[in-house]
Amino acid sequence: MATLTIVGVSLAAKFQRIMTAIEVMSLLVLAIGAFVKFSANPVNPFSWEWFSPTAFGNVQTFMAGMLVAMFYYFGWDVSSNVAEETANANSTPGSSGVLGMIGIFLLFLLLQVAIQMGLTADEVGQHSADLLPALGNAILPRPWGSIAILAVLVSTVGTIETQLTQCARTLFSMGRDRVIHEKFEEIHPRFQTPWLSGLVITVLALFLMILSSTSESIATLMQSLISAIGVMVSFYYGMTGLACTLYYRKTLRQSWKNFWLRGVWPLPRRYCCYLWEFTSCLSWAGRCR
Repeated sequence: MATLTIVGVSLAAKFQRIMTAIEVMSLLVLAIGAFVKFSANPVNPFSWEWFSPTAFGNVQTFMAGMLVAMFYYFGWDVSSNVAEETANANSTPGSSGVLGMIGIFLLFLLLQVAIQMGLTADEVGQHSADLLPALGNAILPRPWGSIAILAVLVSTVGTIETQLTQCARTLFSMGRDRVIHEKFEEIHPRFQTPWLSGLVITVLALFLMILSSTSESIATLMQSLISAIGVMVSFYYGMTGLACTLYYRKTLRQSWKNFWLRGVWPLPRRYCCYLWEFTSCLSWAGRCR
């Protein structure tokens, strides 16, 4: 994965298209198969109440769900991180990020409905860490139910590449703006990619993986960080919303479109992100007492 991101964004993008196509097709097969099999005799009959915002038991549950959703969508806006390397850079990165969000939202929606219709509450609890394979085995006979495992594996590979690309470009931008050492803005003379940033992220990730596999305390720390990643992602998006409004503040009065997309849309959502963080932190603090 690191080699792909260093060799060139075009090669990485082609590989990502293949991975995404396999993942999406596998998930669509699961969703369609679930509706075909479970619609006649569902475990839980379909109900529009599943989509009601008042169906949550309490505010804490809703906020926890929002943090999970933030983590789900994180990474699908990677086109914004490679805007300088994208054709039609003024429009493609933004539209790609929005379309990616819409696509993953629809996939999650379909699969959640399929899981609700086909699995009992006990089955969902028993397979909380492997819901997709459980759904696949309930729909298709073995070994065809393993298509869900294929979707998970491909998704993992694609996620690793996406995160390496995002982190490398972020370090490159920070080096260019002198937030960190200027060496991080170096571009490979042949591949025209931020090779040092990508290499540093790769080495750091491998180092942490080795540490977590050999040290129980480090493994516990990493698990806690992973559990809290929704808070970190929410903080990141909140700061992004603030930065967007501040950067474009002089253009807000030029048109209603600018006012909406650069002011009204990102800034209030910043406070929503921080509200989700604050509520979740209070909930965790209460459980730790």
